[in-house]
Amino acid sequence: MAFSRLIVLAIVAALLRPLPAAGDAPIHLRYEAYWGGLHAADFVLSMGQRENAYDDRFHLRTRGLVDLFINLDVNAESRGRAPSAAALIPRHYRVDYANRWRQRALTIRFDRDSGEATATLLTFKDDDPADDGSNEPLAAEMRTNVFDPLVSLSEAIRRLRGHLAGGPGNFRLAVFDGRRRFDVAGAYLGVLRREILRRQHDVHRLRLTTIPIAGFKSRHRVLWDGSAFDLYLSRDGRLVPLQIVSLGLGPVINLVEECPRSCSLPAD
Repeated sequence: MAFSRLIVLAIVAALLRPLPAAGDAPIHLRYEAYWGGLHAADFVLSMGQRENAYDDRFHLRTRGLVDLFINLDVNAESRGRAPSAAALIPRHYRVDYANRWRQRALTIRFDRDSGEATATLLTFKDDDPADDGSNEPLAAEMRTNVFDPLVSLSEAIRRLRGHLAGGPGNFRLAVFDGRRRFDVAGAYLGVLRREILRRQHDVHRLRLTTIPIAGFKSRHRVLWDGSAFDLYLSRDGRLVPLQIVSLGLGPVINLVEECPRSCSLPAD
């Protein structure tokens, strides 16, 4: 189970995307994740903004030996407001996920006035032999003025764009995933030339580090505490994540396709 949780944590970091201007057509991307040289997962990502609103969608499935072990399938969507100058403002987040032992649907709704996030968790199957009970409930202040996991990483790209325009190079985002509250700390590490999938690219380097705050079980905190990822983003003005590399044990994630419409996961 520790192996599967590390994959999920790393894939969450891959939910970064180029932030299109209001009214731009949606962007559709497909990624592959490799762990120890083995093809571990595929995922597709669609996002766009229309009339000061955003709508992001994500679908992941494990592959090969990893799929034989955990059989993970994740669908997520995040919708909300996209003001031209202010931070992105989530309104609705939903993730449906199933693995060999568990099937669940989690929804987060964000109050328009108070900013408080409220989660609803539905469990359809739970045969996890390592389960050690529910997460501790979080106080309202831990769930107020927070981002969901999907839009939080879009917001990280927005912060990087702000830094390139003269703003600060470091930032910290409060994130609530429906059960846990953690921060994502970002640090801009400059530009470099990097080989990705046998091609040379000029890239920006952004490091993201997770910081557990509340609601973590002890066995989960070990996996989350200080987990960090280096992101290599295009320097063509779009800030497309070309590669995400886990620092320490974890996968390497590469962009393999940009699609004219919603990308499809490869056939099994």
